[in-house]
Amino acid sequence: MADRASDPERGPLGTLALAGIGALVLAADRIDELAEEIAARLGADREDVLAALREALGGGRRELEELELRVAQLEHRVRLLERSSG
Repeated sequence: MADRASDPERGPLGTLALAGIGALVLAADRIDELAEEIAARLGADREDVLAALREALGGGRRELEELELRVAQLEHRVRLLERSSG
């Protein structure tokens, strides 16, 4: 099986974007546990902390989706330039 992390079609920026998405997925899996821990440390309401974490996580996802789209557009442009110069 080929090493997907070094896939030349994806490029380094695409790999970085996927790593960021992976980090968000891991954070989403732990969000309840994290909310409980933060609420306990701050003496805050767990539901309020959970809502704030979900909002922050959603914003991060949107940013990553935007970055992923931009990376794909840049990679497409580079391929077009390589074809026209080759």
